Amino acid sequence: MSNERERWADFAKGIGIIFVIIGHIKYVDNSIKEWIYTFHMPLFFFISGYFINKHYGLLKDIGHKAYILLIPYFILSVIEFMLEDILLILFGMTPEHMTIKHLVGSIIQFPYPNEYESTFWFFGCLFITSVILLALVYIFKENKYKILATSTILMVIGTILINVLEIRLIWNIDIALIMTFYASFGYLVKQSHILDKYNSSDKKYKILIIIVCGILGILFMKLTNIDGHIDYYTRNIKSPVYCLLAGVSNIILIVALSNMIETYFKNRKKANNLKRKLEIFRSEDIEYIGRNSGAFYVLSAWGIHVGYLAVILLKQVVEIRYRCTATIISLITAIMLPIPIILILNKTLPHIFRNGNIKKKTIPKDNIEVREEKRACSTIHENNA
Repeated sequence: MSNERERWADFAKGIGIIFVIIGHIKYVDNSIKEWIYTFHMPLFFFISGYFINKHYGLLKDIGHKAYILLIPYFILSVIEFMLEDILLILFGMTPEHMTIKHLVGSIIQFPYPNEYESTFWFFGCLFITSVILLALVYIFKENKYKILATSTILMVIGTILINVLEIRLIWNIDIALIMTFYASFGYLVKQSHILDKYNSSDKKYKILIIIVCGILGILFMKLTNIDGHIDYYTRNIKSPVYCLLAGVSNIILIVALSNMIETYFKNRKKANNLKRKLEIFRSEDIEYIGRNSGAFYVLSAWGIHVGYLAVILLKQVVEIRYRCTATIISLITAIMLPIPIILILNKTLPHIFRNGNIKKKTIPKDNIEVREEKRACSTIHENNA
């Protein structure tokens, strides 16, 4: 089995996290935010579901997910929590939430969403979604259609909890029920080898998919926005069918674009080294963001605030177009400022923050193949006996 990394996923996560940051910048135009919010969270659940697989047994697989999701992002949330308050103190403001109660409330996300807002909500929700999908994979023995059908039922239950009963569950389990569908969709795409078929198709067909999904994504976004723009965290999912259609359309759009970007940069590698050094935008840049997307997501919040402060200071010196400049500067600071912290964490805690420069060991055969070989050998021995 090939152990080659699927680079499109790093590109997709890199693009996704840039859109997440843009969506969090308050000066960005609302129409752009409305489009981003249709897919920026479901995209990461789709990618997570794409890579879900059976390995060591249900409980061990869940423990592995807890290790790679909860431990690193608990550390990052504490860092982000401290950085925000330190920033407020440095600028002479009094942080109102520097308490253990607020930190714990931010992590468990219960019971008051407005009082305990935190970027950590996403990771707890992603962990719960991964646990649900893993359970479905083991229960239905990797039958992708049964898994997708069950996840659709769970999505309906989650929608009823939010829109009808107005019940908010600890660690955003109600949202996780909805996100299980997007994760199952990713699992279906992987198991059906849909991306392999897409990559082997004609270029005109690929462009057609991008255009059609782009148009459908905007159309369903407009229909969704009749009841206010989508926001899963605040439970603003008033048009669940249009939310689903907009999310799926834009996920396909981003994944298709990421595959085209991967192909483009493969061809660019054939260019000589001088040309590649002169390039402003390189594949390694967006891949690095993608591989460390979780860290950028958590740590970008204070980078955005630094950008706001930089714009305020700059405005006192020169005349600027405030909204446009604030967006660009905040995006740059949100991406650049977390990099030193990410480098330190990747260097000092490589086994926890494994998205850094750790080289993957080449494993020629996975556990399933080894087990099948042993089973075949034992059958042969029994027959010979």
